[in-house]
Amino acid sequence: MDWPIKYKELLTLGNLNSNVGVVCHWTRKELITAGLDKNTYAAVGQLYSRDLGVSSIIRNVLAHPYLDRLVLCGNEGTIEETKSSKALLNLVDNGVDENHFIIGSGQARIEKEIPIEKIALFRSRVKAVDLIGENDPLKIQQAISENLKEGLRPYETFIFPEPQKTENLELPSERAGFVVRRSKVAECWIDILKNIMLFGNVKGSQYGERQKELVDLVTVVEEEDMSNPYLPRYLSLTKDQIKDYIPTITTPKEAEGSEYTYGKRLRNHGGIDQIKEIIDLIAKTPYSRRGVASTWNVALDHGSESPPCLDLFQVLVQKDKLFLTVYIRSNDMFLAWPENAFGILGLQDLIIEEVNRKNPGLKLSRGSIVTISSSAHIYERNWEEAKKILKDNPKLQCAWDPRGNFVIEVSGGFIKVYSTADPVNLKWQGKGAQELLDQLIFYVSQIPHAAYLGSELMKAEFALKNNSKYIQDHGGENSDSL
Repeated sequence: MDWPIKYKELLTLGNLNSNVGVVCHWTRKELITAGLDKNTYAAVGQLYSRDLGVSSIIRNVLAHPYLDRLVLCGNEGTIEETKSSKALLNLVDNGVDENHFIIGSGQARIEKEIPIEKIALFRSRVKAVDLIGENDPLKIQQAISENLKEGLRPYETFIFPEPQKTENLELPSERAGFVVRRSKVAECWIDILKNIMLFGNVKGSQYGERQKELVDLVTVVEEEDMSNPYLPRYLSLTKDQIKDYIPTITTPKEAEGSEYTYGKRLRNHGGIDQIKEIIDLIAKTPYSRRGVASTWNVALDHGSESPPCLDLFQVLVQKDKLFLTVYIRSNDMFLAWPENAFGILGLQDLIIEEVNRKNPGLKLSRGSIVTISSSAHIYERNWEEAKKILKDNPKLQCAWDPRGNFVIEVSGGFIKVYSTADPVNLKWQGKGAQELLDQLIFYVSQIPHAAYLGSELMKAEFALKNNSKYIQDHGGENSDSL
């Protein structure tokens, strides 16, 4: 039979006449299949995603004439509310609501192309054998053997349409080197979605679905309050999720069967605690540019199918503020980046606290965190949700321009402008808006700020030419910085 119909290249196939499949979640399947009898199982595979992954399991099971047992084993993700295993068990126990959301699993949603009555058929047909957390092949083989049946009558099989391809804008752009700068993670995320959905290049992926991708998206988070993070509903992230995720970056604790965690690579990379080394270095020489930590292990990751995504961390100190920059080779900006950002903020806080403890005279505080997402992408399964979030939150967010504000006045036959950042040395005057914009534009970093200045300078030019009074439109304190 031409099976499986989903992710054939990613599954380890055994006996296609078996009624048992094995789901090993985040544990590498090779660690489990090495100790299994391949004549007893139909297929073994990972389950990372609680929506696309669970939908694919339903598709594969209902397209197979015998599959009716799933042995769930291996390690889960670290964050309780987004565990794929929890979504799969909730599906079996509770089903879905009228909008295809898995009951009890938040935003986990089965593809709408799979009819609700066929989801019910899957639930009635399949028994889930819960060995989640178990990585011992002998125990997993025992469960397979206990559930293996012979002489089965074949089930009726079903194949469902693939999700409809969504045509999306791919507007002309700079193609590489995008910058997003906001105070909060959630504010940055909205701008991230805007950039990728408008300018992302549509291309394939190793997972058999399309993605929209930007090259080198630089995101700067300026002022997130980790004691009271800004978590609007559209972000779909909770304080508990953040609390659970941060230790995966800040501590060396690892999950059995997992190839790595970021925390393990940072805190115990070949016996070296790179974060401790950075803390000691900055406490002694805060001007150092050598506060670098890497998660990449050439020997292990060069040919790996799942190498680390967050690869390089660097700490720099300026004016009593500690900045943390992270290079991310591959970044799912819809599902992963917000958690990544909060995890990086948690690591930054830990480093600042320990440096100040070792050298109280420094009194360091938090600077920005910067993520450089080399492949900043959103998978097709999330395009519609991303567009809905943008539609429901259309207002252009205000953003302070770190390069300063400008005061504009008309007097003595000129338009006069000075920067509040340096009112003594940064002064300009001219008779036209374009003439002044050519001089000012280097001192502007935010598009809304530039748009405001263009509008105000045109008003000032009109007032100068018509000998009328010009009053700068502030609309509130420092509103020219938007």
